[in-house]
Amino acid sequence: VILITGHSDEKVAVEAIRAGVSDYIEKQSLSTEGLDRAITNSLEKQKLQVEIQRQREELQKSNRDLIRKNDQIRNFYHTISHELKTPLTSALEFISLTLEGQAGPVTATQKEYLEIAKDSCRQIGAHVNDLLDMTRLETGKLSVSPHPAQFEPVLLRILPMLLHQATEAELNLRCDIQPDLPNVMIDEEKIIRVLSNLVNNAVKFTRAGGEIKVSAGLLEVPAPCVEVCVRDTGRGIVAEELENIFDPLFQVRKSDTVTMGGLGLGLSICKEIVRQHGGEIRVESEWKKGSAFFFTLPVAGPEERMEILVVDDDELTQDAMKRVLEREGYRATTVEGGKKALQTLENFTPNLVLLDMHMPEMNGPRTLKEIKKYWPHLPVVIMTSNPRSELVEEALSLSPVTLLAKPCKRQQLLDTVRGILEPPEVHRKEV
Repeated sequence: VILITGHSDEKVAVEAIRAGVSDYIEKQSLSTEGLDRAITNSLEKQKLQVEIQRQREELQKSNRDLIRKNDQIRNFYHTISHELKTPLTSALEFISLTLEGQAGPVTATQKEYLEIAKDSCRQIGAHVNDLLDMTRLETGKLSVSPHPAQFEPVLLRILPMLLHQATEAELNLRCDIQPDLPNVMIDEEKIIRVLSNLVNNAVKFTRAGGEIKVSAGLLEVPAPCVEVCVRDTGRGIVAEELENIFDPLFQVRKSDTVTMGGLGLGLSICKEIVRQHGGEIRVESEWKKGSAFFFTLPVAGPEERMEILVVDDDELTQDAMKRVLEREGYRATTVEGGKKALQTLENFTPNLVLLDMHMPEMNGPRTLKEIKKYWPHLPVVIMTSNPRSELVEEALSLSPVTLLAKPCKRQQLLDTVRGILEPPEVHRKEV
């Protein structure tokens, strides 16, 4: 549309253009040449608008196709990862049973081969977990559940595995934990994943005879946090690779043409886990002088409450203990049996477990044995109305635990809980 008007008011021209007019000509300046030019310009503008609209629609369609294909690829990775995980779990279980001699005597050579097969299965399992976590990360489903707890027991929990990795690679592993560290906000299982990945990388890039050091200390500024460091004396990382070290699928190169292996997902997953904890992760490295990876965990504020799991088949006992503990500022979760306790522990790790000995289906000692198998550093208080029973003796023979006689007075319960969760001092650990 070309507007031809006898008005020379600028406001009229602006309103006309806003209404969709392609050109504006005043009658007093109208000429054949000017009209031809206006018509030509209007037709060109129309063609351009049609082309822009066509390209916009094509781009939108391409974006929809890309999103659909990405979803298909992501779903494929997620499905194939789950399908791989099930047979891998079975393979590891049967290899372990064979190593234990369940299928008959095992020779030294057979044991060596089985250990190699077991390690290979574990490596595949780690890659499968990386793929699963990557799909969760991309869909926003990789989440953490931090709660107030000590960092030291988390490190002690995986220390045997880290020592095994270092020893096999002929490396020296040292741990240095600052005494009296405050509670941090932590999802134990996720931070174990971060520590395991960082130490595994350090082992991969450090030659035999080198050293790996894991340390943790308190930083007061800019906000109170515990800083964890994994330092190695390995080959280091070249400057141009440091910028992308936490990017998904990025792999550090062994040479100009060869990468160091792996999927390149571990550090990007570590970064997301630390970020969701409210912390930061960074790296310092110099070529041929080793690397140091640092990550922080925020100190738990005074409003954060300690978590206690109460395991008892009696609902009245559950309710009474929950009330006493929560009035004192603790957060209490109650379950009525050993099986439900183990299912609950798979989703979150409390600071303490109060465990009744006399329960149907799965009694106290059986539950305690499973807890100490998978959560060896989780403190447990066993509760019983008969301290001299065989169940109590069995439980005490399984693991060092605290005994609390039932029925217990309110102050006895609180003194026992405080004695475990609020120790007077934490001693320095050196390995």
